[in-house]
Amino acid sequence: MGRSERGAPIGRAKPRAFHDLVLRLLHRTEYRPRRYQSFAAAVALDALRSRNVLLRLPQGTGKSLVSQLILYAQAARTKYALSPDKPKILVLTPTKELREQYVAMGQWLEMPDPSRHRLRLFNCAEDEASNRPVAQARLKHADIIVSTPKFFFNRLSWFRGNDLNEIGLCIIDEVDLLSISDEAFDDRQRLHEDWRKLIEYLTARQVRTLGLTASELEPDDQDLFRSLSFKEVSPFERSIVPFLPRVRIDPVRCVDGRAQKLDELITAECKVLVGRLRALRNLDQCTTSASFWREIRRIASEGGEAADLARALLKKQRERLDVYEDKNCSATAKMTAVKRLLPIHPALVLCREAELVKELVRQRRGRGVRSAYAEKGDAYLRDIADFKNGRATVLVMTRDLGKRGVDFPDVRTLILYSAKVSVRTMDQELCRSRGQRRRPKVVPILYYARTLDEEKLRTVISQLLDVRMYDAYAKYYLSRSASAWHRKRQRRWHDWFVAAD
Repeated sequence: MGRSERGAPIGRAKPRAFHDLVLRLLHRTEYRPRRYQSFAAAVALDALRSRNVLLRLPQGTGKSLVSQLILYAQAARTKYALSPDKPKILVLTPTKELREQYVAMGQWLEMPDPSRHRLRLFNCAEDEASNRPVAQARLKHADIIVSTPKFFFNRLSWFRGNDLNEIGLCIIDEVDLLSISDEAFDDRQRLHEDWRKLIEYLTARQVRTLGLTASELEPDDQDLFRSLSFKEVSPFERSIVPFLPRVRIDPVRCVDGRAQKLDELITAECKVLVGRLRALRNLDQCTTSASFWREIRRIASEGGEAADLARALLKKQRERLDVYEDKNCSATAKMTAVKRLLPIHPALVLCREAELVKELVRQRRGRGVRSAYAEKGDAYLRDIADFKNGRATVLVMTRDLGKRGVDFPDVRTLILYSAKVSVRTMDQELCRSRGQRRRPKVVPILYYARTLDEEKLRTVISQLLDVRMYDAYAKYYLSRSASAWHRKRQRRWHDWFVAAD
């Protein structure tokens, strides 16, 4: 065994002993320590002694707090520290809103308390790290550095090597986002490569990495993380069961003749395009919607007539999404449904288009309404903070900001304006309101009746109902009336794109 700076032995984190430490750490904070959190932290700490770790815990069970228990053990040089000679912690979050949420949650680490070590946290935000001498001084004296990867690497040359060499642990929040390689999102693959370089940079300096995720990894993702020396751990302790996420999905039927006609027109045009494409390429191997669109995107990346037809087909699908998300912002059945659902405050609405966010806010016209979308710059962070702090009763935000990690546990109404085909994305969005097994929450999802929007929702719900945590606990359920709707015969996916023989 090694010895810490204070002379205490550096030992393994036994769950029971570590829970005693957690009780002392959090006794004056707003957090009530849960045994499964200290158990998960102890398991992850032990695994980190030999390799990088990917810690998987369900949404709403406190992954961020678990990671902060681990970083305290390291930065305060307790007897559980991985390396007392390299006490600094680097925390990287994929988005600015996640960074702000992590900093707000970590305020307890800086609170003066005679029973524990007071740590110093450096938030690498634009207003706190825009001046080079100030940033250098803050990093030198900081125990914990919280940043987005882009911001940190853009200022890497500012920081002295000695300060960087004191980093002994890197924590990456929502780490599975960084490995997604989807042909529909070219930037995801480039982002993944940037993170590969980061992990290679950390590995060369013998910095252990802890990744946090709530999502099941796809087989390709598992291979990727294994190649980067990550060990996946998903510790189960019985006391976690009451806190596991539990959400009732509530499909909300919206009848709109204009949306139905536009959907039928787009379907007819798609069938013509697919017919012409089948004359040039064999599409018989595409037996599911996912495989069909993967093949279409692959063909679109090539050249020639087939690529032109594939790109035209993808364009038609984007037009269809614009119909479901009311991009033209005219009065529609979905907008009426939102007005009917919003009076139960606090309320959060997730949309795809910034134009729709602006229109819904304009219709509400209230001092208690806030909006969040990327075009607002850092102003949307203040709007999110206002909503979380109770200064606003309604928040309308784009789904690209709200899909990962940003939690709203006090929300009574969470509305999804339309369904997405990705089960992983829907899983993340549905859990933003933090329903638990002991206090389930209802999430309405709007759909246009008699369109592909309805069938897409039925399909993704079928997959969500099969989700099991720890192979035993269901995450989603339907009401009796919604179950009857869900059992109705679904149109085959290719009926919407392929002309009848």
